Amino acid sequence: MNMNKLRLFAIIVFCSLFLGCGGSSGDDPTPPTPPDPEIVLDPGTYIALGCGVTEGSASGQTEAWPEYLDAMIRGVVVVNLGNSRTYAVFGAYHIDDYMLEYKPKCVMVLYGINDITAGVPVDEIIGDLEAIVQVVQYYGGDIILGTIPRVPVYTSEKAKVLPVLNMEIVALCTRYGIRCADVANSLNDPSLYRDDGFHPTDEGEQIIANVYRRVIRDLYGF
Repeated sequence: MNMNKLRLFAIIVFCSLFLGCGGSSGDDPTPPTPPDPEIVLDPGTYIALGCGVTEGSASGQTEAWPEYLDAMIRGVVVVNLGNSRTYAVFGAYHIDDYMLEYKPKCVMVLYGINDITAGVPVDEIIGDLEAIVQVVQYYGGDIILGTIPRVPVYTSEKAKVLPVLNMEIVALCTRYGIRCADVANSLNDPSLYRDDGFHPTDEGEQIIANVYRRVIRDLYGF
């Protein structure tokens, strides 16, 4: 049952209870508790969402940060769901399906790099990230949002957006009580990027993996 159906079910139940009793008898009616999500999350499954930096779509590239992270954590499988040329809205659209299919305990997100390149407004990016957060929390999962590094291909105008976006990402994490992976301040050396000026080198991908690894250790204690 997807979220829209669950919300509709809760509304129908509420209306039937309230109207069926003839309205209020002086006390405010207590809304019914929405049904629990119909999945049990797997503590041994994490998923990574993002654009080509997460997918590892550079020419000749065989591994990206999710694969490096997978090798770092025993007893956990990190599923790389990165998708080249996608924006945060892609993740917002698919997150419900991902939660139902993979049942991950932890969702790691690094969206926003392509969005800035395409000129997507900051408020829209944050809105899409917030939608992802809400779905993951609805199902009882943990989520880690990454801040966005300045990739060398960015023009000075594009780069001006970064501090605003990253500030809003941190604020979003604070608002929902979730963890933030500070990728931005860990990957600001141009030598950590490939010749295309967009995709990190193997060393850069390992750095991203280490950033998420530290957050996971802090979150779960292992």
